[in-house]
Amino acid sequence: MMTSKKTMAALLVALLGSSSCTFAMYEKGMVKRIDVDKKATEPILACSAGWEADRGLKIKLTKSSQVELNRTVHYNTILWEGEWVWWAEPLELITSPLYLPLYIILVAAGVIPIEDEDVVAPTMTKVHMATAAINPAASIFAVDIVRTENTDIEVFADEPRKIAFGMKLPVKGVELEYRVLDEAGAELGAGSGTTDVFGEVVVSGVEAKPAAVEIKVPGLERTIKL
Repeated sequence: MMTSKKTMAALLVALLGSSSCTFAMYEKGMVKRIDVDKKATEPILACSAGWEADRGLKIKLTKSSQVELNRTVHYNTILWEGEWVWWAEPLELITSPLYLPLYIILVAAGVIPIEDEDVVAPTMTKVHMATAAINPAASIFAVDIVRTENTDIEVFADEPRKIAFGMKLPVKGVELEYRVLDEAGAELGAGSGTTDVFGEVVVSGVEAKPAAVEIKVPGLERTIKL
């Protein structure tokens, strides 16, 4: 859940015990961009054949490869900056002994420092965020706060998510040669054709289902039983 402006301001004010006169922390915003890294293996040419009652003998060419996608979501970083007014530091020195013993108790009990995946801050900052309610010097009048929503700073990103899958696409415009064979391996017919947009060549003139078909294309030669 995103920290509200009012809550974040109160948390920032709790940094009065910090030794520096200025401080900054980062809040996780909305999704800024999504990076996708794509890797694919070299495509492998494959052929298949089948008999269809309405179309006859059909030969098909495809190329298949393994694809891996690494997806990383980056988030906008909201910058919170604060600066002490001139009298805040002396005030903190006066009031700190009042709550310092309680700091030690809370740290020993494991209550602080608090952890929040939507906020990035130094450990001492987290301690003061957790003890803002008991810090007498925690006042919105003691520090000037500026909230900048759109920054170029990149702090928050999800762990890369890997997606792997196989991809098979038809091969268009490739000329192939074929021989139609019977059970004994004798040739029933031969010819050539060019694959269409679906990677297919429909062999005409074959009235009955043959036993096999021999296919030849550049880089591939295969006999397929039907």
